[in-house]
Amino acid sequence: VQTCALPICNGGINYTYSSDGKSFSENVPTNVGSYTVKAVIAETGNYLGGEAVAEVRIRPVQPVLIRKPVAVGKLVYNGEMQALVSKGEANGGILKYALGTADTAPASELYSTSTPTVTNAGIYHVWYQVAGDENHQDMDVQKLTVTIKKAEWKNKDIETSGSTEIENIFDLTTYLTP
Repeated sequence: VQTCALPICNGGINYTYSSDGKSFSENVPTNVGSYTVKAVIAETGNYLGGEAVAEVRIRPVQPVLIRKPVAVGKLVYNGEMQALVSKGEANGGILKYALGTADTAPASELYSTSTPTVTNAGIYHVWYQVAGDENHQDMDVQKLTVTIKKAEWKNKDIETSGSTEIENIFDLTTYLTP
């Protein structure tokens, strides 16, 4: 079995880092930016020491969707605010949501960290994106389509076609399924 007698074989390289090229530290940089890395090998009884300097750049990376938002299924009008999607989770940025049209994503300033809620029956287009932070890029927007169906009549004795006499026309909510 061969063994290595060089200083570099036994962890003999000392790395230091600098963001300004002047003051160096052993703290390894983790944020986006340009850095100078200095590697120093100490002199020993048999080897001369050495030093090397290199410039490195840490670039922003794509965030990761740990859990994608999912459209809530089987929604029916009930007169209450209803969440349209389950809340997602991202690593490396902030997950944001907005309501928009089928074809056009909303402007970036219309996005919020709150999941959209609505009351009325209809078809809704929930757009979401991960807004990058100082170390992450923005993720492309994606869309979910969610439907809240119209409620059915609670009292099946009421005709849904033709005309029916109702004492108080403003109290129709008692005939809607909750």
